[in-house]
Amino acid sequence: MKAIDIANFFIDYNAHSIDDTITNLKLNKLLYFAQGYSLALYDKPLFSENIEAWQYGPVVANVYHKFKSNNKENIAHTYGSFSLDIFDSNTIELLLAVINNYGKYSSSKLIEITHEKGSPWDMVYSENVNNIIPNNTIKEYFKNISITQPNLKKIYYIGKREDNSKPLLLPADWDDKEKYSIYL
Repeated sequence: MKAIDIANFFIDYNAHSIDDTITNLKLNKLLYFAQGYSLALYDKPLFSENIEAWQYGPVVANVYHKFKSNNKENIAHTYGSFSLDIFDSNTIELLLAVINNYGKYSSSKLIEITHEKGSPWDMVYSENVNNIIPNNTIKEYFKNISITQPNLKKIYYIGKREDNSKPLLLPADWDDKEKYSIYL
């Protein structure tokens, strides 16, 4: 799987949420957390591209460049073709856990989280150099910060497909008291 596939999932999910914004900076932080969860929980990368330590945190360079024209504005549309059919149910659950745990934070808070002392970004960042953050460094960090599994118990499904392989309706927006966010 490619990082752009994961990025498109987050963008598409956000497009079905109420009053949420996903900037290029936020998108790249979500990719970092998704990769960290996958490495720590399943011992395999979610996507093949490297994550680099840039000034404002972890970045997947090719994803950044695809959306840099958005500047600090919301990314409203996926890049290229997008289909949920490429994701298995475990991946969807992982990505939902990431967006529910980290999508609620502002870009500045996500920078603060990724810049913590001893974080993978902190270990390799060098001013004016986009060093690669090794997957094994990300994996060990996510294992050691008490992230043993995504917070899947907080995800409430309000429907299922007939074949039960994927959820039909995804989690209710926590801030929306009147309606549910229908994702599929």
